[in-house]
Amino acid sequence: MDIEITCNTDDDIIFENVSINSRQHEGWIKQVPAHDGHAVIVGGGPSVAENLPAIIQRQNHGQIVFALNGAAGFLNRHGVLPEYQVILDARRDNVGLVGHALNYLFSSQCHPDVIGSVQDVILWHPAMENLDDHLPEHGDEYALVGGGTTVGLSAMCLAYTMGFRKLHLFGYDSSHRNTLGHAYSQPLNDRDPLCKVTIGDKVFTSSLAMARQAELFPDVCNTLLDLDCIITVNADGLIMAVVDEMRAHSPLSTDSVSD
Repeated sequence: MDIEITCNTDDDIIFENVSINSRQHEGWIKQVPAHDGHAVIVGGGPSVAENLPAIIQRQNHGQIVFALNGAAGFLNRHGVLPEYQVILDARRDNVGLVGHALNYLFSSQCHPDVIGSVQDVILWHPAMENLDDHLPEHGDEYALVGGGTTVGLSAMCLAYTMGFRKLHLFGYDSSHRNTLGHAYSQPLNDRDPLCKVTIGDKVFTSSLAMARQAELFPDVCNTLLDLDCIITVNADGLIMAVVDEMRAHSPLSTDSVSD
């Protein structure tokens, strides 16, 4: 794959959001030491529905649930209150994705109306060129969180920044199942352009953004593995095909990435 994705929001708007939000909220994510906690990172792919029992079991054992975008509302409807909801996207329409969580990890590029819709917001700064130019003076350390183009990849790096070294991914399908891109209705993405992605003898239907996520996943994953993370993937579709390729071609990934 060789996919080039442009942002769905102009840079001027993104940096305006960063400037406003970072001046209104002093709680910024910074790098903390590694600890023994488990991060259960829940995306919205179709497979998340069948993996709900495993998510609930992990939370009952004290593991920390990070719900991405509309996955928070999905978990809420099934009796799960995530410890964190994570949103990266800068569009105001994301107000409709805000669910119930104990805390909210919203990127500084989110629209101020999204951040203003809840309390207990903790800002995190995505690693973007020239982002520092739009931040006010800050009396504490802060991190620039990598991961690239999607909330799924960024959330993996965010959990690492927060000290987690055991990452359990759910709903990271990165492809459609039949006609469904999510385990729930998400009209915000209904008009996303789709493409076909072939891995081996398997063909997947995916949005361009999710195809790009699958393309970048090995790099992000292997970087985190090199930093002593253990990553499990409980998903379906395109991402699992990518994981199978990683297992076949990388001894490190074979040992450290599992389902």
